[in-house]
Amino acid sequence: MKAAGKPVELIVAPDYNHFEMGESLNNPYGPNGRAALALMKLAPVAPRGAPQTDLVLCLNSLGQIGDEPRARYERILTIMHNLEREKKLTTEQITWIAAAERFLATLPR
Repeated sequence: MKAAGKPVELIVAPDYNHFEMGESLNNPYGPNGRAALALMKLAPVAPRGAPQTDLVLCLNSLGQIGDEPRARYERILTIMHNLEREKKLTTEQITWIAAAERFLATLPR
């Protein structure tokens, strides 16, 4: 595409697996859905880190309803610590880390 003079953009979503990438096309806040809307000029491109924080919110919802909560919250903390290290979190989002750590501490091993 690039050689033909067409615009090309790499969408990186490191914390999504191949199933979640397909599903994200149906979500205007997911990486593929957001890209599709931007391509159609229907939505602005999101700031860096946004797809990963969207994933954190989804994982939180799954953990809260009892769908493998320990695994979900461990993944949340991995994502959030990476984003914090890369300085991609808002002040409010940084508080999510402590909240996730507190919740994880209440879960059985």
